[in-house]
Amino acid sequence: MSIKKFKCPKCGCRVIDEIMVNVTQTTTIEGVDEDGILIFGKSDTDGGKISNFQCHKCGKVIRNKDNDDKPITLLKELAGFIMGQGKK
Repeated sequence: MSIKKFKCPKCGCRVIDEIMVNVTQTTTIEGVDEDGILIFGKSDTDGGKISNFQCHKCGKVIRNKDNDDKPITLLKELAGFIMGQGKK
């Protein structure tokens, strides 16, 4: 089985951000250390939808060339984009 990995077409970064709207994040705050840094515990997200995916490093929005160059908003489309990388 071959596994394809995301690679930003602009800068080559392999980390992607999932930008979401209308999301509620619930986080337990365990406390604050002596330097004033919050100590986070369990975190959970609820609701929302994907606005777009973008490169974590350079911010390039990942677009669907087969759909009027619109930003990719579905995981299935993102998988197709990654599988198609490197193909002519």
